[in-house]
Amino acid sequence: MRHIKNLLIILCSTFIIAGLSSCEEDSSFGNDINEDYRDKYIGNWTCTETPAKGIELTYTVKISKDTANSSRVYLKNFGFSGLNEKAAYGIVTENSITVPEQTICNDDSWVVEGIGYLIKSDKMTWEYSINDGADLSNYTAVFIKQ
Repeated sequence: MRHIKNLLIILCSTFIIAGLSSCEEDSSFGNDINEDYRDKYIGNWTCTETPAKGIELTYTVKISKDTANSSRVYLKNFGFSGLNEKAAYGIVTENSITVPEQTICNDDSWVVEGIGYLIKSDKMTWEYSINDGADLSNYTAVFIKQ
């Protein structure tokens, strides 16, 4: 009888410990809900762009937050569109920016789309296309944070 009582105590203790440990926070879930993924992208980036056909080009792209939308950023001079032109917008996730198909430039003359992946805190790789109304061009690029 005493062995059964000890066995029951051991079993109950095991279930209680297992139940308590299942209540621990899993660090693989629930990053800080207040974290703004856009923060790591904000600033000036040196873009080295390589067209499918043509000559490599280097220029600056300025990325800033969209104050009206917490998941969007603006990419000024994206695709070397010009600093005085309308910026492209991108949707930010933890490790990427997606530029959905959209018309940029003040005269709405360019259609752009693409995606950039954060490789390191100061480096992104990009693939995108630009249709200027006459030609569709595909690009790869590396952005280095200034």
